[in-house]
Amino acid sequence: MKLKKLLYLPFLFLLLLVATPLTYAADIGPISLPSTSDGTSSHGKLIFAIDLIRHGDRTPLMEIPTVSYTWKEGLEQLTQKGIDQEFSLGAKLKDRYITESHLLSDHYVPETMEARSTGLNRTIMSANSALAGLYFGTGSLGIAGCPVIPTHNCSRAQEDLLFPDNNLTFNFNITDTSQDSRVPLFQTLILPLPEWQAKEQSLKGNFARWSQATGVPINNLYDLKSLGDTLFIYQLNKAPLPPLLTNEDVTTIIDAGLWVTCTVFQNKMMGQVAAANLLQEITTSFQTATHPNQPLHYRLYCAHESTLLVVLTALGAANPLTTIPRYASDLNLELFDEGSGRYTVQVMLNDQPVILTCSGKNTCTLEQLQALSQEASNQLKKVQATQH
Repeated sequence: MKLKKLLYLPFLFLLLLVATPLTYAADIGPISLPSTSDGTSSHGKLIFAIDLIRHGDRTPLMEIPTVSYTWKEGLEQLTQKGIDQEFSLGAKLKDRYITESHLLSDHYVPETMEARSTGLNRTIMSANSALAGLYFGTGSLGIAGCPVIPTHNCSRAQEDLLFPDNNLTFNFNITDTSQDSRVPLFQTLILPLPEWQAKEQSLKGNFARWSQATGVPINNLYDLKSLGDTLFIYQLNKAPLPPLLTNEDVTTIIDAGLWVTCTVFQNKMMGQVAAANLLQEITTSFQTATHPNQPLHYRLYCAHESTLLVVLTALGAANPLTTIPRYASDLNLELFDEGSGRYTVQVMLNDQPVILTCSGKNTCTLEQLQALSQEASNQLKKVQATQH
């Protein structure tokens, strides 16, 4: 796949980034890494790290037709709050990788790290905000103290790593069957679930009324995913809500949208299939890092809540999430060298341990991670074989 590089952020964006007080640091939990001055921890020496982060606070993906309200940034865009959240996260990564573990140099060295995001403004800007926080004030070249670090990305039509609901590597939910005869995986795995059927049955009596109240067509339970997200953002920003919706309606729709997202992307096969390529790249990065004199030590991926959910599912997280990862969430995977050819992988979400079913704790061996990746890849191949 041919990747494009976003080589430079606009000057005004960088100036705004450093000029604005970081007022949302509380949105990011504390980062802890037990280590010594030589970069070792209780698991051994940190030799490679990956952070899969969600974009920061954003405007809604769509407007509510029955509400007159204008979003100054436009739809689907990162807000100043989102910029601050990611910059704050980057500053914490600086503590983790430069100050504490010495995994990265105190100035930007291109061959030691790579960054990739989905090809959307909000994820590109989030990645660059986090990278600015990571190297702010370190002496790296840049504008107003902020480094200029490339973030790789490609169009959604080409994205095979970071968009779980895609029709490139597998048919998630394509609707134009006249152009594609494959059966959507969503219809195969999700719609028949008893809990899905029961949830839709309990809510469908409201669909017509909610459609009229919002001006947004609601034909099925999945439609509440987008509407719930939109109402949440309107509510979060104290924007006016549809007058014909009660507070109970708003809460019910938001909760239903969260339930839909978690149910879809934490389905075991959906998670494995959707995360297979990304998990394979993560595993390959770790395996390569075990070879001597490897310059690359770090990868940053910036994507979406669904991306974090499918990776957690493919990793076999023992406790499924009941709500989606918040803005600027950080799914952190680190590889430690324990010596004598033994390597340990540690998994954390927002600094909280992710317990893995393969080990019963938030660490596993590199071999166990490879086995999880292989299982996911096998599931993807099976699905692709049935769809062609």
